[in-house]
Amino acid sequence: MSDNNSEAATGTSAGTASSAIVRHRFRETFSVQQGNGTDSNHSNAEGGARQNTSTQTEGPTFTMGDEHSLIRLGSTTPTMSLTIFTTLVTVVLVHNQDKSFYHIHKSALEKESGYFAAALGDFWSPERENVVILQGVKPAVFEHFFQWLYRHFGTEKDEGIYEIHDYDLSTDMCLDLYFLADMIGATNFMPCIMDVLYARRDDPALFNVNVFHEITTNLADSSMLYDFIVHWWVIYGNENSAREITRYAGVGATEAILQACLAHKGATDFSSFTGDRGACHYHEHDDQEHCPTGQD
Repeated sequence: MSDNNSEAATGTSAGTASSAIVRHRFRETFSVQQGNGTDSNHSNAEGGARQNTSTQTEGPTFTMGDEHSLIRLGSTTPTMSLTIFTTLVTVVLVHNQDKSFYHIHKSALEKESGYFAAALGDFWSPERENVVILQGVKPAVFEHFFQWLYRHFGTEKDEGIYEIHDYDLSTDMCLDLYFLADMIGATNFMPCIMDVLYARRDDPALFNVNVFHEITTNLADSSMLYDFIVHWWVIYGNENSAREITRYAGVGATEAILQACLAHKGATDFSSFTGDRGACHYHEHDDQEHCPTGQD
């Protein structure tokens, strides 16, 4: 990060913390503290120089785009137009007794995370440095959200806007990212993850019973990922996996699968499930806007 805060710095592991109880990936508690941000000045070379101040009123001006693709760091150049960056918030990740620090602009967090918007709105004090602590969140997972948070600003909505940029993201990482998005209320980030998973929808080995159980147990049945895995299971589940589901899945998940089977009897691909839901099931678009998700 430069001295004039033109970019936010990513944090590296520093210090220790009480052991976090990891349950269902990282669906743990998190809190907001007001303090002096001890050890909050550790930043890596990629993020930039150290940041030694907690507030800032001048920053770069970006045009905020509405696209939802996962874009690699440095792949886009923001258009300078609208000031969105003001003060900085220190986000502390506590995972396996290690701490990682991220200095992120408050306005960006509030715009893209319902949790941060509520937490910073309730506790924010301009005269003091705010520290948001996320327990059990892996730095490697949060890094993808951090990059998306900044790099998706300024992208114009035109042809190719919904292309999937991160083919190398593992399925397990995609699941971690979705659980993070669900935990912090990052609703615009969720469709990005669904884009990547949907591109792999024809892989019969995409999910196993344990993943199905984890998703249907810890996510609301109205979530995109819950809906996706239920319909995926209807298409690719076999007799053995069906028996496994009845043993490990909750009653609600089993009922959802049965309803999907009845509603789409004889379906052999995803077009049978998404065709009657409009051009795009997992995203919301204008009527004339093209999106490949939900289409073959």
